[in-house]
Amino acid sequence: MLFKKREAIVTIIIGKNYQQNFKKYFYGKWKEYTDKHGMDLVVLTDYIDNSQRGLSRNPSWQKCIAHLDKRVRNYKRTAWIDSDVLITSTAPNIFDYTPLGMVGAVDETSILGNRIVGEKFHEDYGLEPGYHHVFQGGVFVCEPNSHGELFEYVYYNYEEKIANYEMRPLSYYLQKNNVVAWIDQRFNMPWITYYRYIKPYISARHVLIKNDLNKNEISLNDSKLKCLEEAVRKNYFLHFVGKDQSYKLLNKQLHE
Repeated sequence: MLFKKREAIVTIIIGKNYQQNFKKYFYGKWKEYTDKHGMDLVVLTDYIDNSQRGLSRNPSWQKCIAHLDKRVRNYKRTAWIDSDVLITSTAPNIFDYTPLGMVGAVDETSILGNRIVGEKFHEDYGLEPGYHHVFQGGVFVCEPNSHGELFEYVYYNYEEKIANYEMRPLSYYLQKNNVVAWIDQRFNMPWITYYRYIKPYISARHVLIKNDLNKNEISLNDSKLKCLEEAVRKNYFLHFVGKDQSYKLLNKQLHE
């Protein structure tokens, strides 16, 4: 296989419904981004490890062995992006923000500034203390040939014990090996964090304006859309973690 480009965006989407959802709401902006910055886009649609162990774990673990796939391993650098991440139109080239030889990712604790939470994040899994940063595994830049063994070690030596799938052992192990370069938090902004904590718009109920209850009711969706539009303007990659489908409120903007 010949590669025209040295860098690629990589993700995995398993299941017809997830693939259709990605195509409808996310693919257009991803393709716009890769074309703009001269990257390839590689979408994996099946397990790399289809053993019983591989199939029994959440597909998110597959990112740790993405470098083993023949469509991925010959790139100089790749940026893994979870398929529930919206790439905004103003996003710069993520590879420009990661030094060569390093794994680039957002420190999740930098978003809310809580180092204690970072250390507890690893200790709750049973990992050694002392690591205050949290490697947010939804978006990261790496070099398959240089870093593949580190990711592979995590895949085969740690189990899915508590929440966050591979993220806790991966965060710990990469920091322990001193290969992480922290990048701008706008490259992986969790939507729910922005909505609830950074810009706490109305998120629990409707707001009624007292002077005219009938004409001035602000619906939850109106409030959320306002915040979403601001989040898109102010961030590069907006991450809709878990089952959050708030991005559907942006349907018009996603197809412009």
